[in-house]
Amino acid sequence: MTAKTFPTLHVASCITGIGLCDGINYSAMQEIASHLFGAPIWTHELAHGPTNDAFSQEGYRQFPNMPTPVEANADFVAAAAKAVAAYGDTISVEEGTQGRREGPLNTLSAMVDPSKIVVVEV
Repeated sequence: MTAKTFPTLHVASCITGIGLCDGINYSAMQEIASHLFGAPIWTHELAHGPTNDAFSQEGYRQFPNMPTPVEANADFVAAAAKAVAAYGDTISVEEGTQGRREGPLNTLSAMVDPSKIVVVEV
């Protein structure tokens, strides 16, 4: 497993699902979520229940003192302060081992009507 260093508030935002800082963007969320998951995550999979649960659970396994989604939703400023107080400005995140259990088209099919999915081969 490899470790990567990320801003603490980016990791906290990723695992709570609530932006706790300025400067967090989709690319950062996807990189952190993929690292915690242990495999690349596609755009729609950030909101796919089982995938989101897997990378969030890995985040809380590594960082049990991170704010919960309930705390972040109730007071994002206090949640951000809690994360930084517990872990500092940056944290080393180990790569998760969950990995892919189903393909990205399968996860998409679980989220939308399969008749709406268009597969383009190039």
